[in-house]
Amino acid sequence: MIVFWVGLALWGPPPAGAYTVQQILQPYYDDIQLCIDAMNAYNLAAMRRRGELNQQLSQAVTDLRNGLGANLMRYKEELARRNAVDKAMREGFGRLIIDPFARGDKRSAHVPHFGWLNPKTLQQRHRQHLEQMRRDQAALNSGDTTLWVITVGHTNRKALQARVAAKQKAKSDFRVAVRRGDFKIYFPGLGWVNHVQLRQRAAQDQKKIDEIRDQIRRGVYRVHIPHLGWVTRNDVLARIKKVDDAIAATNRQFRLGRAKVFRHYLGWTDLKTLQATIKKQMQRKSDLLDSLAKGTFKANLAGVGWTSRNDLDARIRKTLKEMDQVKTLLRTGHYRVPVNGFGWMDRKQIEQQLRRKGLTKQQKANLVRGLNHIGAASGIDLRIRGIELNRLRTCRNAIGQHAFPLKVSLHANIQRLRQYQQEAFSNERNSILGRLQRQRAFLQQCLNLIPSKLPPLPPKKPLKLQFSM
Repeated sequence: MIVFWVGLALWGPPPAGAYTVQQILQPYYDDIQLCIDAMNAYNLAAMRRRGELNQQLSQAVTDLRNGLGANLMRYKEELARRNAVDKAMREGFGRLIIDPFARGDKRSAHVPHFGWLNPKTLQQRHRQHLEQMRRDQAALNSGDTTLWVITVGHTNRKALQARVAAKQKAKSDFRVAVRRGDFKIYFPGLGWVNHVQLRQRAAQDQKKIDEIRDQIRRGVYRVHIPHLGWVTRNDVLARIKKVDDAIAATNRQFRLGRAKVFRHYLGWTDLKTLQATIKKQMQRKSDLLDSLAKGTFKANLAGVGWTSRNDLDARIRKTLKEMDQVKTLLRTGHYRVPVNGFGWMDRKQIEQQLRRKGLTKQQKANLVRGLNHIGAASGIDLRIRGIELNRLRTCRNAIGQHAFPLKVSLHANIQRLRQYQQEAFSNERNSILGRLQRQRAFLQQCLNLIPSKLPPLPPKKPLKLQFSM
């Protein structure tokens, strides 16, 4: 913030006299005008701050509804996938038992993706799955499930709901702060003020005006320039030059983009910094859109982890290739299953063994059972791989949803920064120059009065504060 002071004392005792009533009163009228300008700026700052709080509340709601909601969908899909895989494991065990005549824990089967299982290990896996599902579902219902949201990071529903409540409270507290006068702005020439102080200052100015008018009415003033004292023409010229230098310095600082202004969203900043911030935000938005278009945008999806559309495409291709390989092995007769008493064998090997002479009935039964297991095992194998393929395709189609909160945030930030760029520096410059130009006009009037006789008493003008909360 650029502040220039030319030595006009506004709050000292009333001057002993002046050449004109207007010259005596003009600084107070100027100060009232400064209060009116500050009140207008105060109303604008309150409106902007209210808009910022509304945007922050909207962003918090967006994070809760869209950001967390998208990953909750993925998490529920992950729970459904676990149930499907557990069901496939239990069904596969029943269909892939190696020795149907075995009893108790001696009954075993090799289930694809789970290895060798017996009734005891199968039940243990199933109970562990049910217990984990119970804990995960309880956390999901209570809002304690921690998931990833692009604009927040790892969080849960309770935390986001608390964040929304905090933003709502901040909005409510701001209304109270404005009403009580706790909300303040920094205004050139006044410093930190609220609307109560501005009204009080304007009232004090009006009181001074009334006192000076009463003195003039009673004829108790001398030939003296108010707020300057006994001065020569050169003294006034020197003061005018100081104001002109201040005006030139103000224009130079704003022209070079070095003048700093204060806004509650940005703090103290200059035009160059603001433009760089806008450029950085636009680059972030461009990078986000570019990564979405190229498929390189990464999101932390429930059950999948950090991944991108390209990564998911690669995994989908890999899964499809693995399924084709299983089908090819099945079609060519090279899909292998464990056969009781023979080890791992494919269809051709089993048929070759069946053609051998000297096999016992038990061996033949084991080979026939192994031949039947080929279809069951390959079906479960393809079924589980199909479940994984559906999950990858669902995540691929939905990955763009996780970028939505950040797109909303970047767009709102860019719009707000551009708005500040358009109005903040122009308003600040006009406020500073307006104050300096009023001071210069006052000094010029004093200069014009020095060599002339006293002008007549000007009529009293009503004073009204034109502002509202």
